[in-house]
Amino acid sequence: MANQYKKVFTCKLFENDRIISNRTHSNSNWVPMVGGEKADIVLKQGKRYSASLFKNDKGGLDFSLSEVINTYEGEMDSISEAVSQPGMKSIAEVMVSNQVEQKKEDS
Repeated sequence: MANQYKKVFTCKLFENDRIISNRTHSNSNWVPMVGGEKADIVLKQGKRYSASLFKNDKGGLDFSLSEVINTYEGEMDSISEAVSQPGMKSIAEVMVSNQVEQKKEDS
């Protein structure tokens, strides 16, 4: 399983009149919302986040921030445990077996 992403927020940015401002897009009326309700947004120290910017079909931009959830962290003792595709699992098992043999030879 790959990393998972938990959306923190999305902000719509509208195209500005470039004569008035040097900012190409902005939103001066944005209110933080989570699940359709007004809410505080808290970013936590030690967490990783993914920021994305998308063009929308109205000429604006959507800015999205998501928390990166590492599904492998502390769960796997070997690479073969992290592989879910049957064809690749056997390759991963051989790699693990080779690593174990190499460690025995080095000892």
